[in-house]
Amino acid sequence: MIKDKEILRQECDEIIHALNSLKDDDGVPKNVKIKIEIIISDLKEDTDVSTKVSKSLHNLDEVSEDLNLPSFIRTQIYTISSMLEKLNSQ
Repeated sequence: MIKDKEILRQECDEIIHALNSLKDDDGVPKNVKIKIEIIISDLKEDTDVSTKVSKSLHNLDEVSEDLNLPSFIRTQIYTISSMLEKLNSQ
């Protein structure tokens, strides 16, 4: 059980790293960067994994619908969403 928690924590850290990389990209609009910071904050909370993932997926869905978002960034967001869905299914 402890090993499972460690694996979940590591995968969550990978997602946070991917989100930080996206946030630091100059091509990301400012409003999207703010939403990404909220998602990172949600993922760092000490709550149930499914709750964190649900909140994060909802926010990422909102971000992906932004009309000003370049397509290559939208693709990265979809990749992060997939990572979150995988995390939720464990």
